[in-house]
Amino acid sequence: MTDNDASPQNLWKDLENQNILPVDGVLMRSCEQELQELVQHIDILVKNRETDLKQQVKKVYKHFEKKTKECQQQKITLEENSKKILALQSQVEWLTAEKQKAEEIHETQVTNLKSKAALLRTEHERLHKTFLRKMHSMEKRSKSADGQDDEKNQRIQQLTERLKECEKQLKAVQEEKDILQGQFESMESECKVLQRKRENLEAANESLTMNLEESEKQRQEGEHEIYKFRLLIKQQNDDLIDYGKSDDLLKRAVITLRTDLQTKLATITNLQSELEQYQEDQAHQMKNDYEMLETLQNENQQLHQDLVKHKEYMKEYSSLKEQLELLKAEKVVLGKIISDQTEKLKNHKTKMQLEIDEVEENFDEVWMAQARDVDEETAKVELQLGNQQQNRQAREEFYQETEDKEEQDGDDDEEEEELEVEEVEEEKEKEHDKELEEEMEKENKRDDVDLRLSKEVGDRVHQSLSALNGALNSTSQTNLQHVIDAIGIEPKPNDSVFCVSQSQIKEFLHKEQIYRKDWEDNFSKELHRIWHNTEGVIQRYINSL
Repeated sequence: MTDNDASPQNLWKDLENQNILPVDGVLMRSCEQELQELVQHIDILVKNRETDLKQQVKKVYKHFEKKTKECQQQKITLEENSKKILALQSQVEWLTAEKQKAEEIHETQVTNLKSKAALLRTEHERLHKTFLRKMHSMEKRSKSADGQDDEKNQRIQQLTERLKECEKQLKAVQEEKDILQGQFESMESECKVLQRKRENLEAANESLTMNLEESEKQRQEGEHEIYKFRLLIKQQNDDLIDYGKSDDLLKRAVITLRTDLQTKLATITNLQSELEQYQEDQAHQMKNDYEMLETLQNENQQLHQDLVKHKEYMKEYSSLKEQLELLKAEKVVLGKIISDQTEKLKNHKTKMQLEIDEVEENFDEVWMAQARDVDEETAKVELQLGNQQQNRQAREEFYQETEDKEEQDGDDDEEEEELEVEEVEEEKEKEHDKELEEEMEKENKRDDVDLRLSKEVGDRVHQSLSALNGALNSTSQTNLQHVIDAIGIEPKPNDSVFCVSQSQIKEFLHKEQIYRKDWEDNFSKELHRIWHNTEGVIQRYINSL
């Protein structure tokens, strides 16, 4: 039987032993074979699943080991590369420092020589000018001044010689520069040679330690051989005493042994002296090597400190570079914001201009309508005044006629006429009072209209300025629409104050345009100042690097 056939039976027996199966049930009696097959199938599935899981676990472990090995290999390569980079950085820093020192020395020498040459040239030019200036005057005098001219010529020659010497010194400085450049290159080669010597010294140190160990072993072997010879001599002496051989044989043997012993002792002493000399030489060499190693270690520590400083500088440089990139990004963002704001301001300006033009057109229409109304009222008033004048003339004529009649009728009718005249005068006075009251009412209405005009104009100015500031501070289209709605003044009926004084409204609109223009100029100046400050900060960061 196979394992698959045996395992279900075992599982079946286990179930029977645990009294899990219904032994006396109808299902058990009728479906026992099907249950056994089902148990067998379940056991096979469990085993297959178990084997699959084990294989997956093995694959995972293999993959994990492979990845760990790769990580270790990469770590080793990274450490080696970092060591190489550190060594190269130290060499580069040392070479740059030496180069800077040489260049500084050369620059100082060149500047000193240039300053000396400039002084000599200025002095030569000054003396040459004085010489030329005085030569003209000296020629007019007497020929007795030839000696002085000779002295001056000698002085000029001396100065020319000094100039030539300065030029020679400049050439020498140039040659020294070339020499320093060659020395710098030789120093680079010496640095490489020292590096190789260091490696050779380390190898020699290892070889010396090995030689010391070998010499120590040889010394111990020689001492061991001496000890053996002494034992042999002692044994031979004992044998000679014990066995009592002949004197000749003993003497010969002793002589041979002594000669051998002396030769070996001599070789041993020579070897010991050579060993001591070799040890002294090796100790001296080791001392020198240790001193050189200490100097190299000190240099290595100094280079390590310089490397740490360089790393700190690199970190600061990277941080400053990041800050510079952030500032550049902020610059780009500010540029975009400024461009967007300028576009929005231009759009808003155009919209405001359109609204102002519409308002002016509406004001012109309203003003024309009001002017027509005023002309009609003035025409009516003129008609009324003309009628009143005609009435006055008619009354005067009537008064004249009544006076003539009164003169004819007599003194009886004078009282009646006077009463009638008084009544007419009273009626005229009443009409005149009514006209005055009407004029006063019109003046009061005009004063009220002017007050309303100034008040509403002030309110409109305050509202428009607040709305304009809110629109310029906010960038949303809804606020702009509110500003347009706030500034867009619709024409009102004839009883509104905006149909009274067109000049005041135009003046208000002109002031508002001036205020908006000043605000835009101040805004652009402020943005320019901020941008100039940011450029200065960026330049300082770059200079600090």
